[in-house]
Amino acid sequence: MPKVKAHPLPCPFCKVPTYNFSQYTKHLQIYHEHENKFKISCHDSDCKKTFTRVFPYIIHNKRNHATKEFLDYAAEVSHSEKINNTGKTECEHIEVNNPTESKRGEDQESVKEEFTMHFAKYLLRLKERHMLPDNVQRSLISELEFFLNFSDNIYKKIIDQCFLEENGSYPKNSQTYKALKTQGPLFDEEINAVNSKFKLRSYIAANFPYVSPQAFYLSVHDRASIYHYVPVIEMLKAVLSRIDVQKQIQQNEHSYHHPNVLYDTCDGECSNTVDCLSNPIKLHMYIDEFEICNPIGSKRGEYKLTAVYFAIGNLPKIFRNKEDTIFLCLLVRHKFLKLYDPTYQKLFQPLITDLQTLQNGIEYDAGFKKLKFTAVLEFVLGDNLSSHAVAGFQTNFNSGSFCRFCSIRYSEFRNTLCISKLRERNSVAYAHQIKFIDKMQQMQLYMALSIGVLCLN
Repeated sequence: MPKVKAHPLPCPFCKVPTYNFSQYTKHLQIYHEHENKFKISCHDSDCKKTFTRVFPYIIHNKRNHATKEFLDYAAEVSHSEKINNTGKTECEHIEVNNPTESKRGEDQESVKEEFTMHFAKYLLRLKERHMLPDNVQRSLISELEFFLNFSDNIYKKIIDQCFLEENGSYPKNSQTYKALKTQGPLFDEEINAVNSKFKLRSYIAANFPYVSPQAFYLSVHDRASIYHYVPVIEMLKAVLSRIDVQKQIQQNEHSYHHPNVLYDTCDGECSNTVDCLSNPIKLHMYIDEFEICNPIGSKRGEYKLTAVYFAIGNLPKIFRNKEDTIFLCLLVRHKFLKLYDPTYQKLFQPLITDLQTLQNGIEYDAGFKKLKFTAVLEFVLGDNLSSHAVAGFQTNFNSGSFCRFCSIRYSEFRNTLCISKLRERNSVAYAHQIKFIDKMQQMQLYMALSIGVLCLN
């Protein structure tokens, strides 16, 4: 005896029966949530709450009525028949086996996979580039589902009308026509695969070159002092696996530069004296602190962040300055960095480990061939505060030797007019100061070197 599905939740707006709570809420999102003055009430007789959006309604039921019968998935009941006056039997909502569900064509599968991939990229751009919150994304997905299903229903009606005009009836015995009529909403499964934050992240991790950040602690006694590091090695593997990036790097290496003219950073002395294998990947790093709240408000400094970025110096300038080629490396709350790691040694430790590995060279499988490359840190950029902290100079600028370019002292600053008389800082003098800094404490104070061990030395 055939079985039918119960309909515990008929739509209160259009009386369309639904099989389970999931289909019921999806029906509301697609067909009714966008309507003016939309309001849905909780189905529990003891609960009188109402909602103007479907998502809070779902969360409310899962938290408060998860054991109610109407949340159970499509409880099947025994056969329900109706005997009419002619003695015929009418079975309501008998399940139909769709022949296309068991076996689909390769072209159809490839179209659905491509749609899911493009839709995931679209959601990722909305989230990362336009900074749209999750609730706005859910609203956009709901609207998109409505338009797709609305278009799907219109096309099905057009096909029915064409059959009626040409043949005078529907081809009910046609398997193709049955499959078309019983097919679910257009791209419903593909949208469901990425319609939440967790699903989108899982899909991106499985189908895109995704590098997950790693969590570290500045202090083992304070679990709030967490910072995140995006592994540079894995990022370089993902970027250098792209054919277009490899071509741009090769073209930039073979471009002609006049020996007496500085065209780019690669023409400088620092770039040409790198002690490494031939043609290394040159990393340009930048450190900056920024406020994510009002910088002059009451919460000033509370949510200040310190970020470290890096770019590939081998790329041409027109690509190196684009947002897509600047990658985040480290992110930490500045107050924890100032409290537990003022020398930046703990913060830079995972980065230094990866840089030492890259300097010796790594080899990996890029899918189409094996690649081997070396990478070196060419220079570190930053504002005054970040540059002084990384180099080990004093981080206050109203006393002592406050300048990192020369040895002028604050007491001499207002009276010195000739810059040529000042002694400039250079790498040789800096290395000499670091070598003897433990033995010469007076020199440490005079040269404004505040620490003896430097994070990048």
